[in-house]
Amino acid sequence: MKKFLLGLYFCSLGLAATELSELPLLRPLNPASGEGRLQRLPVDPILVAACRADFADLRLFHDGKVHPHVLEIRSRSVSREQRLSMNAKSLRAEEKDAHLILEVDLGQAGARILEVISPLHDYERTVVISDSADREHWQSLAEGRLCDYRRFLDLAQNEILLPRPAARYLRLDFPRATDLQQSRSRQIVRQAGSQGHSESVTQNEEIRPFRIDELRFSSVSPVASQETVYEAIPIVFSSASRRDPQEGQIQTLSFNSGGLGWVELQVDSPDSDFCRPVRLETEVSPGHWQSLSQGHFSVLGEGTQRLRHLSLSCEAPSSRSCRLVIRNGDNQDLRFTTLTARVAARDLIFLAPTGERAGTWQVAYGRADLAAAEYDLASVIAQMPRLAALSWSAGAEAPNPLYRQPVQAKAVGFFAQKGLLTAIIILVALCLLFGIRQALKQMDS
Repeated sequence: MKKFLLGLYFCSLGLAATELSELPLLRPLNPASGEGRLQRLPVDPILVAACRADFADLRLFHDGKVHPHVLEIRSRSVSREQRLSMNAKSLRAEEKDAHLILEVDLGQAGARILEVISPLHDYERTVVISDSADREHWQSLAEGRLCDYRRFLDLAQNEILLPRPAARYLRLDFPRATDLQQSRSRQIVRQAGSQGHSESVTQNEEIRPFRIDELRFSSVSPVASQETVYEAIPIVFSSASRRDPQEGQIQTLSFNSGGLGWVELQVDSPDSDFCRPVRLETEVSPGHWQSLSQGHFSVLGEGTQRLRHLSLSCEAPSSRSCRLVIRNGDNQDLRFTTLTARVAARDLIFLAPTGERAGTWQVAYGRADLAAAEYDLASVIAQMPRLAALSWSAGAEAPNPLYRQPVQAKAVGFFAQKGLLTAIIILVALCLLFGIRQALKQMDS
């Protein structure tokens, strides 16, 4: 009897194994050419958007049977730049025609980064940088923009990356360093009465000489390291706006997060010179939204001087329904062109020796409620550090013609598995027959 029960139990587990007909979407695979056992399929944006964030519903099939695979976050060898501080040997300052001109002797060539430390806030300055090897022949090196809006905005820029290693002597020219500066702070006064609606705007102006507390110079040295590869996945979104009595004009960008396990969101707008509070929300239940992260979206300047900043990042939400809420207050709605998610690139790694690549290879996916597969992956993992993987490609996505909609069993708990419930019914029937047979034998004797 114990052997019989164990047999029924393992039969029920077999019925629960993943089959091709359990997944609604599939894509054919194009095998790689060349000799090698280890294979690699890049997980492209189509798979990212349709699979779960943890890719638990992604399956690899060979001739209709599940084939073990490993999902690996893609990395690459890079040469990083390590900063090395450089101390200036001398500094000479000169004011001429509202220009602040600084000449710096670094003692050696090779500076790549300039950092300007100022005690001021709410400023914007341009600096023109030249270099020379002998202090007589100067050559234009770079032009950069420095700003600090932290009194009102979450934005500051005080570093300039030089396009090439600088010579020993540097000249920093700050135009309009002592002239009239217009502050970005504004005061808006509104009045509403019997005469109608009136509005007045005042803007502060003040003379503030530009001040510098410290100049920092750094060279860079290459250091080899490994880094994760990230991809920008475009997100389709819809925009809507409404008027809130407390917060003013509210703009929402609604989108489906899909399987995007993002590191950060990136949004772009053709508008400029604005800063708006923004928050990311996810729908925890129909009509109920939960805030995940808050920050600011700022765009300042035009062209090469354009600075874009979105201080908003978080882990991917469990719900697919998400939205960005932008509070515009008394300003007009912004125009948005793109919304992208920066995600870690992944590869599907599996074994397929040259003589075993014949037949039909497919990936199937699209079931949010499917449990993660459990493979014996020792054979795959053992080959990954030692072998170079051959790259496969995936064809167009299509509905799975074999897909069967899962049947929702009415039983709950222990009896929710259809295969196990059937096995128990058969077992009960066999026990009844066995009991009737024993009773008849006793009656005959």
